[in-house]
Amino acid sequence: MYELFDSADQGQLTSASFMDYLIPTVAEMPRVELLEMSTPSPLHPYGAKGAAEGPYLTTPAAIASAVEDALSPLGIELNQTPITPDLLFRLTRPAAAAAAAAATAAS
Repeated sequence: MYELFDSADQGQLTSASFMDYLIPTVAEMPRVELLEMSTPSPLHPYGAKGAAEGPYLTTPAAIASAVEDALSPLGIELNQTPITPDLLFRLTRPAAAAAAAAATAAS
């Protein structure tokens, strides 16, 4: 799984090497447009504030929010990262089963 430090029930790390801990490549990443907005601080003589933590912390949250918005018609709330194919499958499976049951009942 991508960027997931996973462990077994006994606490043994199961993603201890790069064979288990897959590093995302450009093929797995969505296109992200980086923007810069500068708002100098009026409280500092040079206008300085922060140390560029924003892009590091906000990009995963923005992607998770976009995925959650896409899944909102299914009533799915996404509250963890990384967003793996397995996680999406587990989250959408009950909604797919409910839709199939509703289609069967309607016919």
